[in-house]
Amino acid sequence: MEKLKNELNIAIRGIVFIFIPITAMVYVLYGLVFKTELNIFTFELAASLFLFLNWMTDKYKQNEIEIQLENLRELEDVIQEGKWELMDRRQNKLLIRPSFDFPFSLVVPDQITIHYTYRRATIEGPNHYISLLSEHFKGDQTGWSRKWSRFKILASGFVLFLPLFLDSGILWESKVLYHNVFATNHEPVEGVDERTRGNLVENIINSGIGVENEAYIFYLENDNQIVRTDKYFKNKEFLTEIDSGYYKGDLNIAGDWLYYTEDKTIKRIQFDGTEKETIFGLGYPRNLQIRGEWIYFISEDAESNIYRMNLDGKNLERFSDVHASEFALYDNHLLVSYSEEEYDFYKTIERIDLNNHSRTVLFEGDISGLVEWDGYYYYTNENLALIRRGISEPTEPEVLTELWISDFIITEQGIFYGLDRAYQSGMYRIDLDGQNEEKLNVKSNLIDGLNKVGDSVIFRINNINDEPTIKKLDPETNKITDMEV
Repeated sequence: MEKLKNELNIAIRGIVFIFIPITAMVYVLYGLVFKTELNIFTFELAASLFLFLNWMTDKYKQNEIEIQLENLRELEDVIQEGKWELMDRRQNKLLIRPSFDFPFSLVVPDQITIHYTYRRATIEGPNHYISLLSEHFKGDQTGWSRKWSRFKILASGFVLFLPLFLDSGILWESKVLYHNVFATNHEPVEGVDERTRGNLVENIINSGIGVENEAYIFYLENDNQIVRTDKYFKNKEFLTEIDSGYYKGDLNIAGDWLYYTEDKTIKRIQFDGTEKETIFGLGYPRNLQIRGEWIYFISEDAESNIYRMNLDGKNLERFSDVHASEFALYDNHLLVSYSEEEYDFYKTIERIDLNNHSRTVLFEGDISGLVEWDGYYYYTNENLALIRRGISEPTEPEVLTELWISDFIITEQGIFYGLDRAYQSGMYRIDLDGQNEEKLNVKSNLIDGLNKVGDSVIFRINNINDEPTIKKLDPETNKITDMEV
């Protein structure tokens, strides 16, 4: 019973005076340094607490050992070294305490009692301290053994907090610091101002397979080759080869550079296919969008938070710490769909001001493909039906079509959309208010990637056991043709 009381006393003191204060201090410092909350999960916290208590009770529980001594003078010499403080001296008995081991010596009952009889001493007290005394008298505390003891303490501390370290986000934040400190001095981007827009929001929410500038159209073929054509889709050239097999997407243009995502990286390439550079390589970016001198994207390796960095890859920073599923970037604000937990389906939709970061909740639900167009929000709901609702004067959501939509894109000529994995499903067009539905002359197991480039809408058709292919649509005539080979 006495042993249980002792270990319980040590455990309570360790929790109240060491574990809780240190965890709170780490939490606060993490927020100050990284501008976000530390991710502390119940299981990892409980695991760290269990390891900590097991280590502490084993190290500081009361114990008793006997050693051989020639005389009391040897005890006096130990006290004179300054590592131990004399509390009481009696005939054949000494009470001492350590003057080291902060903060544990202030928390645990650290009194050590030494009973001396003829050439023998009995030492009672915390296991760690009486072991050190025993090693001293036996002559075992060599330089190497002291270094080994320090190493064991550091190793123990690392193991104790390893569960928290792995799931706290500290590893990711250290990667961000490394990225910013050792970022390569890439060539600056010319001709960029606050009005620079890398691609249309409507394109980016549909994988960003196409983009254009004044001279060229760029699009993805076979999901991993970047093609450049003129404004009439002629004079086709490949800017990248099928070398890695990695899926590419999120095409954007800024200055003389074409930006895109590829596997765990963000890359940029000159319009002639030269000077390809990796400006971000920390892991799985998506939803890449450019406004002004900033690149915004979701990082799946960082709890799907929204990050941004300069066009040359410098000054990487967290813009928003929500678990974002997607976002749409406009001139002075950002629309984001996020969930409380990373893999929740139920989402909150917010408007975030790009200047002061103020946040306004718009509505909630399991939505995707959210865009603004002519005074309305358009998106698909949990049933993949196409919805619109007013912006300035919010009204009840209008269902424009209840068909299961894969992707949709809004144009001046109406809304075009493909269906979600229905066998040999078609492509459709409706007016902006959901009227006058038309079925177009194309079929596929899945139609997606609808992007506006030039005067056309390009899209991807996916059939079972076939490579995805790109077709183009004339929104004025609804005519669909193959891309020029």
